[in-house]
Amino acid sequence: MINKNDQYEEILTLIKNTAVQYPFQTALNEISETGRNKTITYGELFNDICMVTNYLTSHVSFKYLDRVGVIPKKDINSIILILGIIQARKCIVILNPNNAEEKLDNQIQFTNLKVVFSAHDFEAVQVLNIDKLMKSTKEFSNFTESEVVYDTSDPAIIFFTTGTTDDSKAVIQSYENVNINSKELARKHQIGSDTRVLCVLPLFYANGLEFTVFSTLAGGGTLYLLEKVNILYVLDCIESNNINIASVVPSILRSLLKVNYAGTLKSLDYFVSAAAPLESRTAQEVYKKWGKKIIQGYGLTETTNFSTLIPPSISDKCYSELLLEHIFPVGVPLDSVYLFIRNAVYSHKYKQYVGEICIQGKTVAKGYLNNTLASNTSFNNDKFYTGDLGFLKYNEYLEKYLLYITGRKKNVIKPNGRLISLDEIDNVLLNDRNIYDAISYQLEDADENFGLIINPKSKCVSHKYIENLLRKKIGSNVYPTKITFTERIDRLENGKVNRSVFSKGAMN
Repeated sequence: MINKNDQYEEILTLIKNTAVQYPFQTALNEISETGRNKTITYGELFNDICMVTNYLTSHVSFKYLDRVGVIPKKDINSIILILGIIQARKCIVILNPNNAEEKLDNQIQFTNLKVVFSAHDFEAVQVLNIDKLMKSTKEFSNFTESEVVYDTSDPAIIFFTTGTTDDSKAVIQSYENVNINSKELARKHQIGSDTRVLCVLPLFYANGLEFTVFSTLAGGGTLYLLEKVNILYVLDCIESNNINIASVVPSILRSLLKVNYAGTLKSLDYFVSAAAPLESRTAQEVYKKWGKKIIQGYGLTETTNFSTLIPPSISDKCYSELLLEHIFPVGVPLDSVYLFIRNAVYSHKYKQYVGEICIQGKTVAKGYLNNTLASNTSFNNDKFYTGDLGFLKYNEYLEKYLLYITGRKKNVIKPNGRLISLDEIDNVLLNDRNIYDAISYQLEDADENFGLIINPKSKCVSHKYIENLLRKKIGSNVYPTKITFTERIDRLENGKVNRSVFSKGAMN
């Protein structure tokens, strides 16, 4: 387990320490759809990382590269490659395999990549296969750490934002950003050699890679990689592998609640959820069904994943009271973060001062690549202006301030002259027990008009039902111009929805 004094020690040094002390402990366990497992110990993991590093620093085709692209799978080889690139001090550009090939090509050109490794097959994108690379590295051993000189402020990873509210931007995270955040999360979750963590999230999102993978390995735990997210199999995997922590998103939790499952999830300490808002109803139902807490967190790629977290040690009494609140909180700031609210205005609805959430600290990224205007607008030294709206409220049980998110600046609309956040409308709908899933969106070029996409749970959900619900929870002057009922809302794998797609009539 990580000591607080190890704040600036590198993740790779911590992996090496575990490899030396416990070489035969399982580090990664890859579970395929067929149930076949592939495992690697900490000794084998660190050895393979060093071989990749030596290959990249010795092979003439890679030696002088500054950046290397990776299109990862949720598998062992992708993780070895990513860690090997980090140890070689070459900046990784993480690319999403679900993007259209034209978009991938544009991102490759934008980041000036000469080499891209992929675990996937593409026709248009010129890539090198990760599995073939791993076979080529076997002759490159005996890596010497002192050979590669670097600065902790150098770029380590570039993630492209999902672009659900704006154009996608390339976020530059430094070695210091990644190391501090991942290690603090390992410490907060008390990850140690007896901790088993389940990864169901893709590695091309910061949450999946930086919390689930990096923090687990930094703490010396065992990580289980579930290849495909079959909801029933997620529960079976937790039960059969004695998982202690399952890292998910709200949309996965809502799906888990739909299935009939006889297991008790006895080994599970809690779920960890982030990336998208968690509504109180889902947290209530998970607690009622399995007696498991959801440790909700908040952060952005620009702040190196998590910046706040519900304390994992929270008492049952305190957690039960949080479940009764209109908005489920996203936690208290991490030790490495200073969080404040700017331009706050008193809200009679929340009886709190609501404003823009700002995050300051050493986990704030270095800005956006090739986008000076956006960098200057959102970043100010070690501060990041998130664009999210919320408030801080003191909790007597925790003796700390909890953060609550009310919406996003860009999601504020003005129906009938009243300012309201689309996120607030979503929260009302998702907290209704007769609705599985829902999303609101602004109609194109219309500040006052909005539409709804609803996946109903009950046949009683109609236009009139929605009208009455919004009138009761928000007010009579807030009603959508358009409602579409559907059997499924396609969310991104991080649980988010691209509202702009609906605004442009994709559901017509």
